[in-house]
Amino acid sequence: MPPLTQDQGEAWRREVFGSETKYRRLAEIKAVWDPRNLLRCNKNIAPATTA
Repeated sequence: MPPLTQDQGEAWRREVFGSETKYRRLAEIKAVWDPRNLLRCNKNIAPATTA
């Protein structure tokens, strides 16, 4: 098992934060407070995009 500090892809990042609903809500918050994704790390939540 790789260390938790090593990014293992999009699916892994989503699982780190729990349910899909929780992840979407965090992405919406990120879009408001950090739309350019300046605050990021290995377990980054990308800002939600509006379609």
